[in-house]
Order: sequence, then C-alpha cells, then structure tokens
Amino acid sequence: MFIQRMTPSLLRATALVSALALVACSSDPTDPGGGSGGTGSFDATVTGGVSATFSGAAVQGEADIETGQSGWIAILGSTSLSGNSVLIACFCSRPANGTYSLIDLNTAGDLLPGEWALLLTLGDGTTPTYLGFSTGGTVTITSSSAGQVDGSYNVPVSGFDTANPTAPTVANVAGNFSAVGGTVNLPEIP
Repeated sequence: MFIQRMTPSLLRATALVSALALVACSSDPTDPGGGSGGTGSFDATVTGGVSATFSGAAVQGEADIETGQSGWIAILGSTSLSGNSVLIACFCSRPANGTYSLIDLNTAGDLLPGEWALLLTLGDGTTPTYLGFSTGGTVTITSSSAGQVDGSYNVPVSGFDTANPTAPTVANVAGNFSAVGGTVNLPEIP
C-alpha cells in the first residue's frame, strides 16, 4: 500500500484510519513510540483555520511500514486518539542533516521511497477533532544519530474537522523537536 499512489478520497479514508492507529500505538504517555528510549521533547504551533500550541514527548526510529520495507518515523506528542500530535514520516532510513521537502498528501497519495510527509492530529481530550495532511513545507534535520534526531518543521496542512469531514480547513504547523531513539510501533491496519 505504501508504494502505490492512491486517489484522494481513498487516501483520506486510509489516512484517517492510519492516523488514529498511529497516534494510539503506545499506552505509555511518557514514551510515544512504545519503546524504552526515554521521552525527548518537541513544541508545535498551529495557525490558520485551526489553532493550537502544544509540546511534549518525542520519539523516533525506523518502523516496518510494509512487509520487508521500513521507513523513518518521528512521533511528537500524544499517543491517545484524543490528543494533539505531529507525525513526521519518511520512506527512508534515518535522515542525515539537511532540509527535506514534504509531499502534498492530499493529492499524491501514500509515500514512495525517499518521500516525506506530515500528519497533524488535534483532539479535545475525548475524540480527535482535526486531521491535517502536509501540502508541502520542509523538515530540517540539524543533528542525526541513532540515539537522537533534532530538527525543526514548518509545514502547511490541509485537513478536516472530524465532525465535518467535507469542509476542508487549511492551517500551518511549525516547531522544533529533539526525538530520542526508541521503538516506534505501528500496528497492523486492516
């Protein structure tokens, strides 16, 4: 599934299921990836059609995103279905220092090898209230080792209020992260 491009409507349905599953991948709120790598940290500011400011724990590592194929993932924030989080993904191994452009997930579909994307989830404490998908932007890696990846991101997103998924909302999410190495568990998605 991650190798082929998908139609925007199928992508949104898949992304919604993926977003909910990815954000819920750990039951330990001090370790977003479900591993033993510590907490790391990040901050995020969301402006535009929706707004929020949040910070918290951050973990990064490689995850099996399809049988025999792995990608690098950074999970910044909440691990519950109801919380705020930023998921940065690259269909690549741990990135080197540099600036990387993100794809438009609303039109391109799933990641192809070497591509980057971001998923933003906002929640009200009970349910997710907003899902946003990268439409461009950049992630800058300033330090990269197996134990920790540091960087920043500035990414426009287009998404929807989960209560009204037919009304697109455009926003921007920006911040910094220091994600520690850990186990990033991605559950099977039916």
